[in-house]
Amino acid sequence: MSEKPDGMTIAAIVLIGLGAVIYGSLALMAVLVGFALTFPFGLLGVLIFGLPAIGVGLLLLKVVMDRLNDPEDRHYSRDIHQ
Repeated sequence: MSEKPDGMTIAAIVLIGLGAVIYGSLALMAVLVGFALTFPFGLLGVLIFGLPAIGVGLLLLKVVMDRLNDPEDRHYSRDIHQ
């Protein structure tokens, strides 16, 4: 599967990436403004919502790293899936 992506695929990936960056920055800005406006209670909100989100992110990162480092998956992708 060494197929090169065409122009439409590259354009779609770039647009999705730009949208994710813009959405992520605005969401982060909203969180920071909300945190600044409600300081004492904002810390409690960060603990309640932030720690589980960090845990899910770490698990997702672990899954991706396990997939990238598994020789059996690499063998399947290279030899069998074609």
